[in-house]
Amino acid sequence: MRVDVYTCGVTASDILICQGVYDVQPKLPFTPGFEAFWEVKEVASDVVSVRHGERVIGLKKEKYSGFAEESVIRHVILQQDFRVVPQAMKFEIGASLIDTYGTALLGL
Repeated sequence: MRVDVYTCGVTASDILICQGVYDVQPKLPFTPGFEAFWEVKEVASDVVSVRHGERVIGLKKEKYSGFAEESVIRHVILQQDFRVVPQAMKFEIGASLIDTYGTALLGL
């Protein structure tokens, strides 16, 4: 699916990736952005879990790109690391629910 990126959290994972000390290092050049909030703009015909116009939050562990204006997400990745959220959810909140919230909860 092709999505517009509205907000992206700046996470510990992003910092470690940019410093070159994360477990997995992307090939350069790359666009950081591990955790983001998107709006679906296009969906492949074989994708039934999301529809055009829906809002999606998640982790883009493959090729990152949360700091980009738009991104393409493979269907396999979509099923594992993304969730459709209500239209009323604010973009600023949604971009921190997966990785940032989990990290803070673990710290507590």
